[in-house]
Amino acid sequence: MLLRLVKKSHTTGYFLFFLIVAGAWVHCLLNPFVFHIQESEVNFGLFGLLNRPFSANQELQVSLAFVFLTVNSLLLFRIYREYLFFNTWSLLPAVLFVLLTSGIPGLQSLYPVLIAILFLSLAMDRMFAAFDLRKPYRNMFEAGFLLSLGSLFYFHLLVLLPLFLAGGRVFARDARWREVVLVFTGGVVPWIFLVAVYFLFDKTEELFSMVSLLVTGRGEGFRGSMPVLLLASYLGLLILAGSFKILGQIDEKKASFRKFYAFFFFLFVSAVLAFVFIPAVTIAMYIVAAVPVTFLLSNYFESVKEGYFGEILFLVIIILVVLVRLS
Repeated sequence: MLLRLVKKSHTTGYFLFFLIVAGAWVHCLLNPFVFHIQESEVNFGLFGLLNRPFSANQELQVSLAFVFLTVNSLLLFRIYREYLFFNTWSLLPAVLFVLLTSGIPGLQSLYPVLIAILFLSLAMDRMFAAFDLRKPYRNMFEAGFLLSLGSLFYFHLLVLLPLFLAGGRVFARDARWREVVLVFTGGVVPWIFLVAVYFLFDKTEELFSMVSLLVTGRGEGFRGSMPVLLLASYLGLLILAGSFKILGQIDEKKASFRKFYAFFFFLFVSAVLAFVFIPAVTIAMYIVAAVPVTFLLSNYFESVKEGYFGEILFLVIIILVVLVRLS
């Protein structure tokens, strides 16, 4: 019943979305706790400027994180409706993204990645809007620019730049070198401004030092309680099931659907590889990986026929997230 309402009912879907968001975050909003962030991340780029006025106010930090998460969830719903399942009112992507990200203890506060994800979503929107267009030069520049702007909040978002460069070559019709160059140019512009500002204030060495720490420093690894491990294991099984479902649908779907989900696959792989091979990357990269997983599981639950099986699978996610929040 719950899954069916989220998928089919416009008004009820929005009501359930806000109810789930509030339920997942009510404990954090009433008892705010600021997650420990590495000093290099706290002071880096635009996040350092944004965080400085709010650093002493835990309630405001948690409230801002709540707003950023809610807005981004609705952006993912827009991408889902605009490019994957046209004109659908299914709130599955928004609900699933909230559930997936609420299962990470300690990140329910103002964290760089929560802001950066907004720019990642906007960059994907610009990239997908360029599909099958000739000379979508503006879209390509904006995609690179928005992604790079997000990296000024969360540096490790830059690991996705090669994926967007490849997207510039794949999504546009009759794409040549210009699309790739425009994505790269858009990605360079925010960093030119950042370096220029640090140079004007004679803090270039400080910037390079922070970037070095964000690449070679040692970030916190994954430390999961039993409920967290259960949730991660269950999601792993659902990801496998969703992947097999996508593979079974490849031949019957449009070219746009296939290319967009290939993009999501490589986004997920990029996030996992960054977590494994870049020492300074923390568990916050999970939120980046949650974006493609959200679309994968949304397609899986959309494909589940009416009945109790899908409802049970969906309900188990909610139960495990509640257990994580209570642990």
